[in-house]
Amino acid sequence: KFAAVEQAFRGSMERYKCELDEFRLTPGDVSVSNLLAGYMAVGNPGTRQEATSTAQAQK
Repeated sequence: KFAAVEQAFRGSMERYKCELDEFRLTPGDVSVSNLLAGYMAVGNPGTRQEATSTAQAQK
């Protein structure tokens, strides 16, 4: 199941590259938390700041 999620996320990365570049995500440091943070920011710009803080705290 996770492989499918990761594949879908990689597709989203192409579509929302500008959005996700703000997280500076690379395939090496993508975790479940970062996936959720990325999806939250793309789906709702109002949560971008919170999601960014969460993603940075995970590192």
